Amino acid sequence: MLDGPGHIKFVNGEIYDGDIRNGTLSGRAVYTWPSGDRYEGDYREGHRTRKGKISFGEKSRWPGDVYEGDFADGHFQGTGTYEWHSETHHAGNVYQGEWRNYRMNGRGALTLANGDRNEGEFRENVPDGKGIHTAKDGTKYEGAFKRGRSEDEKITFRAP
Repeated sequence: MLDGPGHIKFVNGEIYDGDIRNGTLSGRAVYTWPSGDRYEGDYREGHRTRKGKISFGEKSRWPGDVYEGDFADGHFQGTGTYEWHSETHHAGNVYQGEWRNYRMNGRGALTLANGDRNEGEFRENVPDGKGIHTAKDGTKYEGAFKRGRSEDEKITFRAP
């Protein structure tokens, strides 16, 4: 069994630099992909887990975006912050809150690049449940949201 620090270059160009325990990727590490994506954080039995940061590279589907927070079984899971930097994916938006399976799920706050802010419950990346929408001009709506729409249907939110 391999134990200790290791450097593994996979056939597909991915690289793992970090701890190996009982022959598995376990401990602190840096993992890079040919797309330029880079993960720095904890691994356990080959999966991203606990705390980490993933920065998406120039050849990625989400170039420049960054997530920092909790991971479980390789997914965004727990509490974390996602910053959109890609021009094609809502550059300037920032979400801080709870995640489940790579999606905004639970309590959180999403600040949009245009200055609007949504705080409260999220489900599947949109406000769902009690929340507060504050427009950049200071106008507030406080109440319930269902699948991204306010009860009075004056506010419709599109998932980033």
